This record gives sequence, structure tokens and C-alpha cells, in this order.
Amino acid sequence: MVVKVLPKLLPKKNVVRELIAWVLNTYLGKYVENLNTAQLTVALLSGEVELENLSLRRDALRNLGLPLQALSGTVGKIKLQIPVRQFRTAPWCILIENVYVVVGPVNLDEWDAEGEEQADLDFKLSRLDGLEAKWRASSEASMEGGYYASSYSGWLSYGTSLMTNIVDNLELKIRNVHIRYEDSITIPDQRFAFGINIESLSARSCDANWTPGYTTAWIKDSASYKLVELEAMSFYWDPLHNNEIFGDISSNELAETISKSKFTHQYVVSPVCAQAHLKRDRSETPLRTRSRPRLICDLILNEVQLTLNDWHSQMVGCVRGLDDIAKYRRFKLLRPMHSVHEGPRACWLYAARCHGFRRISAERHCKIAKDNLEYIEIYSKIIKNPNEVLTTKLKEHKDAVEKERSYDELKLLREICMLRMPTPEGLSNETNQGRSMLVQWFPQWCTEKKRAIRTVGAFAATEPRTNPYIYCVRDPSASVTLL
Repeated sequence: MVVKVLPKLLPKKNVVRELIAWVLNTYLGKYVENLNTAQLTVALLSGEVELENLSLRRDALRNLGLPLQALSGTVGKIKLQIPVRQFRTAPWCILIENVYVVVGPVNLDEWDAEGEEQADLDFKLSRLDGLEAKWRASSEASMEGGYYASSYSGWLSYGTSLMTNIVDNLELKIRNVHIRYEDSITIPDQRFAFGINIESLSARSCDANWTPGYTTAWIKDSASYKLVELEAMSFYWDPLHNNEIFGDISSNELAETISKSKFTHQYVVSPVCAQAHLKRDRSETPLRTRSRPRLICDLILNEVQLTLNDWHSQMVGCVRGLDDIAKYRRFKLLRPMHSVHEGPRACWLYAARCHGFRRISAERHCKIAKDNLEYIEIYSKIIKNPNEVLTTKLKEHKDAVEKERSYDELKLLREICMLRMPTPEGLSNETNQGRSMLVQWFPQWCTEKKRAIRTVGAFAATEPRTNPYIYCVRDPSASVTLL
């Protein structure tokens, strides 16, 4: 990967450099390999940044929760233009070119138990964090200067804010995209490839007459307008020949190999062009009538040629095969490490759990109830104060419960914590005072910085349990049981 920076004079600020490095590592680091942010300087804010020849990570698709893996992939260029001296007048441009990705079903024969468990845990926690963010946004929407409300649902308070103008003038250009799915696993004795080709996709701001260009009309107008243009998008379904297998090619050679290949595609959807006119009502008040929607989209399509052939049975078989792989993968995460002869009891329990039979003893019920109650107390502290630093013992207990419990069980426990929280009117705004614009835009980064500085044992005091109820979750579909 090559990082090009076209510098201009700008004072150096360590905070800004660390922020930019954090953004790149957080939002790009989990998708691409060898992302080196050491070459970044603060001067890039007044110029252009180009990231070239980015190789896609093999586990880049794990956060989607699908039984798919990236076999090979590369991004030719990601270019950012940030007009730091003209925030309100010049557009912010994002250019992405030459995206080639080859994906395939997860091969259970190449099983990495530790990696799969970590991927399953990360996906589960990301879904739970999303629910928490939505709850914070809705609960703090009525609070002036709410911490998460300002960052998660700030679009509701559109007006003369700086972020409004940045979003209104944001330009996105994507060129030359080829995403290909190669499969020789889901259907026995059959190999096929499915792909998407996009020549160009752009999204630009415009005025009420749909004339592209940066705009300051948001000052006078109550709506914002976006023009989305799509050129030559197609879907194909081809038989997979030996000379057209690209999943085994390295990321460095993928772009050149695909560009030189002469495909004869069997199109499901032939190349089509489209245009979309997006109009968004920027009213600060909630829109509670059907006659005035928040978003209006007018889609303009040329002729769309759709071809249905003998691929239907193959498509259905592929979907069923992927569903079976997801099921086998979920069961394999529960499989004991030893053989049947070494631990027959554990294997019988594994079989019973896979078929939905779970017999839990009274002692185990009590242990689950105590763990759930302690998890509720721990997570309530985090809900009350996002900057709460847990002791080592509490953090280990929280991590153990989140690793052992299913998504449905953790969701139920976290909802209990949210219901126990006071109403927004009873919350104090002291923690929200004095937050800078930087903190409101990037709350996670600021939280990580605080946690790195503060001592782990700062909040080691424990509170006596006053809740007489013990919450016990029997299974993922069960309700809460009060003991």
C-alpha cells in the first residue's frame, strides 16, 4: 500500500494526527491489510490524501454475519479531498477506483476455531452496540447537548450547523467495480460464478433544478438535494471454468489479471444506467404525516433487460447451501475439542444442544441467575456513564458472560438495564457541558483516549445489591424469569 500526501502549510497538531490515524485504523483497518498510518501528517488536512493498492483482508466480510469469506481483493485508489480552509463553500470529495473483490463460501475444512469464535463475538457485540447507540439517541433526543444524540441523530437538528453544509456538499465517485462470487462447494459437482459490474457511481449535491455543484442553498431552502447517477451496472451468472478461477490469485495480481481477461458473461441483468433524484426534508420537527415524507426519491431507469434461464435451480441450491454452511458453522462453534472416546458425555450434551434439548440443573440455574444479575449491575454503570472504567474482575466477568450468552440473551439483559435507567429529564447535563465539536463528532475516539490515560482501578468501589429480583434467562427464545 502506498500513501501519497500532497502537503500545504498547516501547523502541526498531534491531536489531529492521532484522530486521523484512529479514523483510518477504525474504519479501514479491519477491511484492508498493511494499513500504515505512520506516514500521515497533519498537513494532509489542507491537501489531498491518496491510498493506493489496498489489499483486502480475508476476514473483511466477517462483520456481515454471512458464511462468506474474501478470497482475494484489491482497491486501486481511495482519494480524499478535504477543503479545510473552505469548509462551508467547497465540496468534500471521496473518489474510489478499481475495486476488484472475489468472495466465496466459508470452507469448513479450513477451520480456525479461535478466529471463528472471535468473529462470532465481534459480530454479536457490534449488533448490541448498535442497539445501544439507537437507545441513547432516542433517550437523549430531548436533551440539549446530549452526548450521543449530538453524534448519532444530529441530522434531526439540521440548521446552520457546520456538519449540515459538509453533508450537503459531499461528493462521492466510485469507478470500475467488479465484485465476483465463485462457488464450488454449495452444490455438489457444480461450479459457478456470480458477479456485479459497475462502471461508475456518483452522488453529488445540486440545487432545486437538479444542477450539480456545491451549494449554499441550505441557508434559504428547507430541503437538500442529491443527484445519484449509475452507469453500466450489470449482473451475471456464469459457469466456472478452470481458466476463470480468480480466488486463488493474490491481491497484488488480481486487478491486472481480471482486466486482461476476456469474459463472455451470461447476463441476468444486462448493463443498465439509472439516475436518482433525492430530496430530503430538513425540518427539525418530527414529520408525522404521510403527505410530507422525510425523504423523496425519484428513480429514472432506462430499459432493463432481465434474462431468466436454467439458473433458477442453481440459485436456489446456492442459497440453501449457504444456509447449511451457516448452520454447520454455528454447530461447529459448539463442538467439543476432544473425541467421542475421550469425552462421551460432552459429545452427548453437544448433540442435545444442537437439536434444541437443554437440561439445566437447579445449581446451574442459580449460577446463571447470579451471573445475569451481576452483568446487569455492571452494564448499568456503563449505561449511566459511558466513560466508566471497570475493575479487572468486573471486566473479566462482563467479557465471560458476553462470550457465553447468545445474542438474544444479551439483548434481553441490556434492555433490562435500559429500562432501569432514569428518564432524560432526571439525568444531569454536567457531563455534557464543555464538550468540543471534536468530541461530538468522534465520541468513540475521545473515550478511548480517556480510558488509556485513566487508571483501571479508578472506580473500584462496589455498591450493595438492593434489587431483590434475580433475572434468569433459560434459552434464547425464553422470557425473563423472576426468582
